[in-house]
Amino acid sequence: MTGDSEGNLRVWQFSDGRWTENIGAAQGLSGKHSHAIVAARFNPRDPDEFISLDQRGQWRRWQLSPQNVWESVQSERCELAGEDCYSATYSPIGRRVLFGGSASGECWHRMDDGAFARFEQVWEPGPIREAIVSADGVWWVTSDGDRNVAFWDANLQRLAKLNEDDALAVRSMDVSDDRRRLVTGQGKRIVVWDTSRVARTADESSNDHSEHNLISELLTLEEHRAVVAVNLSANDRDLLSAGTEGRTVIWKGREIAPVAITPSSPQLFCRIGGPAVLIDDGFVVSDPSQLVDFEGTEFVVDSNQSPAANAMEELIEFRTSDASVIRWNRETGDLLYQAHENLVPIVFGKNESIPDSTGTLIRVRLNKAADVTSVQALLRSLTYRADIQRSESPEASETNADGLSSAGSGARKLQLRIEGLKYRDADRGQLDGQDNKKLGDELFPDSIEATIEIDLNRTETPAVQGGDLAVETRRSSYRGG
Repeated sequence: MTGDSEGNLRVWQFSDGRWTENIGAAQGLSGKHSHAIVAARFNPRDPDEFISLDQRGQWRRWQLSPQNVWESVQSERCELAGEDCYSATYSPIGRRVLFGGSASGECWHRMDDGAFARFEQVWEPGPIREAIVSADGVWWVTSDGDRNVAFWDANLQRLAKLNEDDALAVRSMDVSDDRRRLVTGQGKRIVVWDTSRVARTADESSNDHSEHNLISELLTLEEHRAVVAVNLSANDRDLLSAGTEGRTVIWKGREIAPVAITPSSPQLFCRIGGPAVLIDDGFVVSDPSQLVDFEGTEFVVDSNQSPAANAMEELIEFRTSDASVIRWNRETGDLLYQAHENLVPIVFGKNESIPDSTGTLIRVRLNKAADVTSVQALLRSLTYRADIQRSESPEASETNADGLSSAGSGARKLQLRIEGLKYRDADRGQLDGQDNKKLGDELFPDSIEATIEIDLNRTETPAVQGGDLAVETRRSSYRGG
């Protein structure tokens, strides 16, 4: 689809290896806009719908009729964006549209009848020349083309922003699917930013200083007279850039880097007999080369007990409060990931935990829908609780308590593993020979793990905040529902 400075639109159709303007849904649309077209976007979920925006803020929603005719079914004006409008962006599921202009931005959301209505929430982003949205719809990123690049959550609450000097003259942007990298085109430079530390909620960004420190520069590339477009490939490893001199450059990503799971702290403090505590809400699952296929893999948590610690009951639980992105279906065992309340929950695994005398506290089998984001959310939802095993005999219970005391602090270790990893497009067969085989095992591990040391004590430990615990697995018994 193309638009010109006269306000005309043209829809093209790909047929027999070329783009054509006179078959199928291809047609010219003239006279519906009075000013230059600045944006035209197809609905990501529906190729039979698109929106068009002109420079003075009039926008239209178009639908393809059963007769293969594009019809304007809604016409509105951006009243808050300013005298000049620059951009229009659909959310990934087509439920929202964000418009940007010289004064501000506007967000419109889809009603039950399919039409869009202006989002009434107060939002003051300043001028918006460019706007992008992450693949999961969790982030919006906006730029005014001068010194302001800001990150917003799905409710348009600001999460973070680039330092004004770093954000100078950003005219094009793209964000990786896992939201760990932002690429900007600014002047002659292409800059890759590390955004993995950007807060996930507005509450975590309380002041400008913390917002700026969340983002760091990783790499700068220069190849164009002036950069006009940057786009990451579907696997987030390669980059496409275009410049005003008319050249397009493909940048190859870094060499393969292995997948890993990394806790933010190797130690957990837990009060015996106290409430469950989050194991680590800062767990990071990284797959820099975007090669891992989680289908059929197992996520396992084991407890490595000392001989003196057999008198202890241990429980691993999922935190599934209203604010959590993890859900668990008690009847089917399905685990669901919902990045935001406006997104459809995704079933990415099944809880297969059963009573186990070997020390396994939890076992989850992942399916083809599992990805780095959902697996990371799963790890961040885990909680731990420990208590002395109770016996009908008071003497036995007292003996258990004495045995626990003799075990001492640090007698527990949790091992979290993902087993049976596969890789989508890596050719491990090319790594022949002993040295290369060792390299292949390092780059493409069959399993990855992390260990958390549990410091058990009898002092107060803060309880898990924010909701109920949906499923728990005991070492001595199972209460899964």
